[in-house]
Amino acid sequence: MERPETDLDRDELVSSFLGRLKRYKGLRIPENISKDENLNRIAPYLKRSGLMADLPENVIVDALKLYLESSSRGVSRGRGCVAVLAACLLIASRRQANPMTLKYIARSMHTDPSRVWRTENAIVKNMKTPSISARPMDFVERYSELLNVDNDVRSEAIALVQQFSREMRIMRKAPSTIAISAIYLASERLSKHLVQRYVVKKTGITEVTLIKTYKEMAEYLSMGTADT
Repeated sequence: MERPETDLDRDELVSSFLGRLKRYKGLRIPENISKDENLNRIAPYLKRSGLMADLPENVIVDALKLYLESSSRGVSRGRGCVAVLAACLLIASRRQANPMTLKYIARSMHTDPSRVWRTENAIVKNMKTPSISARPMDFVERYSELLNVDNDVRSEAIALVQQFSREMRIMRKAPSTIAISAIYLASERLSKHLVQRYVVKKTGITEVTLIKTYKEMAEYLSMGTADT
């Protein structure tokens, strides 16, 4: 009779897998990297994606555990291991308070964003995994660090996002777009100007989206000032 897998077994398996994957420099992963075929299958994709360097280890570990659990419950059947791994990384990044955008993870994993989105919904629904929606505030810290802004700009951006929470025209935009544009607007208001091309290059937002959202935010603030 096969012994059921425990959380401790899964912890040891993921820890051993990550250790060997980090030490291995090539793209072809040795067959003995893990006794678990599910991890063997995704190893090359995770190695190529570059996400191991971009995401904190606690996010990677949580994603791998979620991947193993979804595989054992049959949620991943017929969905493709890459889409399942990408969805698990997306869910884990939100659960570990280090949210990544769907577009960024899908691009890194070389898969279709809509497929990742559908797979994420299936995991959340079938495994009763708490659904944590990314908020603009969650991205302010991440992009403030990425853009290397000081605490004054960061604090101003947080205050701006709180103000914009009442404006549905702005809040309908992607949370990452709101956060990046708020940081840019904060830098302008404090005369600590960020170069638009620099923001675009570092965050992946398009220049058109940045300018449009930034102007909408500025317009909303000026209307609020006029009313008062």
